[in-house]
Amino acid sequence: MDSLALGLMVFLAAWFFIKRFKKKSSVANRPSEELERARARSMPRVGTPGTVTKDQRERLMAEGFEPSRHWSVEEAELVLDAVVYLRGVWNKSVSRQSAPVEIQNHLLAYILTDPEMREYIRRWGNENKEKGPDTKPAFPRTKIFERVVSEALGKKKEVES
Repeated sequence: MDSLALGLMVFLAAWFFIKRFKKKSSVANRPSEELERARARSMPRVGTPGTVTKDQRERLMAEGFEPSRHWSVEEAELVLDAVVYLRGVWNKSVSRQSAPVEIQNHLLAYILTDPEMREYIRRWGNENKEKGPDTKPAFPRTKIFERVVSEALGKKKEVES
């Protein structure tokens, strides 16, 4: 009888530890909520990775970015165009002072993670490049412009409070 009770206790202890181990490993393998949000907010890759030019890297560094050599030409141009756009929108509609880096980073992520905005910025940047380097970029009041202004004002209010 004692051996039966001992065997039952060993079985229950083993069952308990196995169940607990499986639960921990399933939680560890599940992506965190923060990682899921980051994936949802990430910019899809465009172009051929690793084709960013030296000129683009220098321009990105001049704008305060640490560019990756793994970026494509298209990704670098999109980031540069988005930075010009968000700063122009900020200066035209929110404040003449430069936006804090935290707000600029937020607006850049906001623009680059939205497919409609990305495409608009790509077209907007190409149109500005066709006009030539001496032409100041225009910031027409489009739906995208209004969305960026709204997001900028909301983030500014959040940062100030």
